[in-house]
Formats: sequence, C-alpha cells, structure tokens
Amino acid sequence: MKVLMGYRDIMELGVSKKTAYKMLNLICESESYKKSNLSKVIDTKKVPTKLFIRMFPEFKERCEKGEEHDGR
Repeated sequence: MKVLMGYRDIMELGVSKKTAYKMLNLICESESYKKSNLSKVIDTKKVPTKLFIRMFPEFKERCEKGEEHDGR
C-alpha cells in the first residue's frame, strides 16, 4: 500500500477527478490533519493512506487490492 495518496491514486479506486479532489480537500481540512501538522511536512496535494482510510473506510478493501496489483 502506498504511504501517501494523491488525487490520481484516489481516482484509481474508481472515483472521478472532481470527487478525488473533494476527498483530498476534506482530509486536508480535517482536524486530524491539522493537529498532526502534516501540511508542514508533506505536499498538500497528497495525504497519508492511513488517514484516507480512516476518513473513508469504504475504500479500505480497494486500497489493499491496489497493493496486490502493484506486485508488492
């Protein structure tokens, strides 16, 4: 599983580009993201996969399947 996810990674899970951007923005505006000071450390166009799964648990299985397809 990737450590960081960008909008293209989210699109690979089966969502549109517009929805992927909205999901990223939701995570970046969340209290969990702001409290952890992640925005100072990583590019704002990417979010940690664990935080993404915590906010959108319905994608957990698809994220794990993506790991299998990458050959990791």
